This record gives sequence, C-alpha cells and structure tokens, in this order.
Amino acid sequence: MKEICPVCLQLAELIHVHSHYQCSVCGTNVVPCCNGEQADD
Repeated sequence: MKEICPVCLQLAELIHVHSHYQCSVCGTNVVPCCNGEQADD
C-alpha cells in the first residue's frame, strides 16, 4: 500500500522494519515502534 510520506511528501511504500514502518523513498521512520499493534494469532 502506498501513502504520502509526512516527511518527504512523496508517494511511497511503507516498509515494515524492526517493528516500525519507514518510508521507501527517504527512509524516515514514519510509524513509531509498537504503535498499538498486536501480534496476529
């Protein structure tokens, strides 16, 4: 799913890396670690 990055303002894929999501264009962490997510059972 592509979204507009709030940092670089580019349409980018959010990549899940080490429990957070980062922008595929600028690499900035855009969704903090453990942002209320729960593991799937």
